[in-house]
Amino acid sequence: MKDFDLQTPEIQDMVRLIEKNYDSDRAGTRKNLKKLMDIAVRNGNTLICGFCHAYYARLYYVKGDLKRFIYHARSGIRVLEANEDHSTASICYNLLGIDAMNRGEYPISLEYYEEALRSTDHDNSAFGAALANIGHIYYEIGDFKKAIHYCRRGQKYLLQASNRFPLLIALAQEATFCIRSKQFSHARDAMARLTDLETSLRDAFPDEIYTDLSEVLIYYYDSTHQEKKRDMAFSAFADALSRFDGSYIDFCENVCCIADTLLNADRPDLVGTLLDISRQSIMSSGISFMQLQFLERDIRYHRQINDPAEIHRLESDYFEISCRRNRENIQIYRTNISIHNDMNRLRREKERMERQNQILMHEASIDPLTQLANRALLSQKAEYFLAKAQKNGASLGVEMLDIDFFKELNDTYGHQQGDHCLQLLAGILSSISGKHIFAARYGGDEFMVIYYGMSDQEILEKAAHIRDSILQMKIRNEHSRGSDYLSVSQGIMNSVPTPGNRIWDFTYGADYALYQMKQTSKGEIRLLHSVPCNAPVNEIQKGK
Repeated sequence: MKDFDLQTPEIQDMVRLIEKNYDSDRAGTRKNLKKLMDIAVRNGNTLICGFCHAYYARLYYVKGDLKRFIYHARSGIRVLEANEDHSTASICYNLLGIDAMNRGEYPISLEYYEEALRSTDHDNSAFGAALANIGHIYYEIGDFKKAIHYCRRGQKYLLQASNRFPLLIALAQEATFCIRSKQFSHARDAMARLTDLETSLRDAFPDEIYTDLSEVLIYYYDSTHQEKKRDMAFSAFADALSRFDGSYIDFCENVCCIADTLLNADRPDLVGTLLDISRQSIMSSGISFMQLQFLERDIRYHRQINDPAEIHRLESDYFEISCRRNRENIQIYRTNISIHNDMNRLRREKERMERQNQILMHEASIDPLTQLANRALLSQKAEYFLAKAQKNGASLGVEMLDIDFFKELNDTYGHQQGDHCLQLLAGILSSISGKHIFAARYGGDEFMVIYYGMSDQEILEKAAHIRDSILQMKIRNEHSRGSDYLSVSQGIMNSVPTPGNRIWDFTYGADYALYQMKQTSKGEIRLLHSVPCNAPVNEIQKGK
């Protein structure tokens, strides 16, 4: 959660408790969410309001209250994106993706999962969940190779999460995908890991209902023609499902897949048991896509047991629900388009703010006259290159240069011409800048160039290019008491820094080289590797 450490200790404790106990104590989580939301609303803490919306969305989704689920998921996205808490926002995107997938809207579902990936850090469990969910979409359309790929990628991130239940689901998915694609050795490996994880979770949360392993075993034993073991696995699944007292929304697809397996195996007796356990919950879910999926299996079952009267009634129900689904699709599309528009609006606002921040950062770090880096950015870059050179044992070169007789230039031709000359010199420095060369305005007519990992010869070639480029412009400076044309003087310090070196050592060395050169012949270049211990600091400053 973004800015978690900035919250009060009370809020931090409640957030931890909600995250920890969500799967094992949903009643307690609901009470804690209400308390936390009251505190957030009272204090105007929109970040915590968004967190509460996200977890309310999770609770209402599991409960099957889809109207409240959509409200909280949508509200959570608005608040969390505005606060840039993308990790928590990704929970809402994942849930919306699951809901769209349950309604058979795979393209919409994929868009939500991709938004979850964009919204969160790679070290967040929601990132892993989104990858695994994308794998499920590919499984639904029969692309087992991509399904397994995304599922395994997702597990790498889910392994790092404290909540192990999403990993349990992902392992069950991988095993199922491998079984469907006849990769039985890989399936057995996934099943072994699934068994170990389910055992540890049963020890930690004995009151939870566990169906993942038994479902996978049904598919495995059926595919490997071990009918008795398949039927035993079905009994375990049916027993667990009959004891589940929540919504069957997330079980509808499982029920349908198991029903297909048993119908193909000519075991209508087991199918009848399965349908009886789940019929009431699924048919009262209000999700027409799920109801139609269930009715398909119910009709197939009654055809196998030769019950024409019931088949007629079920086909009539199927027709009515199909008509209703066609009408509902308009509302589904309208809701998702509205959410999509919210996402685009939030994204545009974020991009606008990022552009504004980039402009402000540029203005804060760039010298307005020369468009080179200013002193503040220079300090940051200099420390960066020094640390990099120390770490890699590379050389670091620092060049100080200034315009000769700049005061006389201003006095003779005016400050406008002086500014123009500074801009010309800045243009030359900008032209040589790159990955290993950084140039900045140091102050007044002084400039600094940093050379990383370059030999004396390479640096001197660049320095000569600067000097010669200025001279070739033949800019008049009649009162320079030297050449009649504009020139620059350059001092360079180049050496491999030791652990005790500071950037000041190199700046001082370049200053000293510049000072020495100016005492003899301005307009030239001098490069040093070290500075005498008795170098006259005050005299250097006077000479400048």
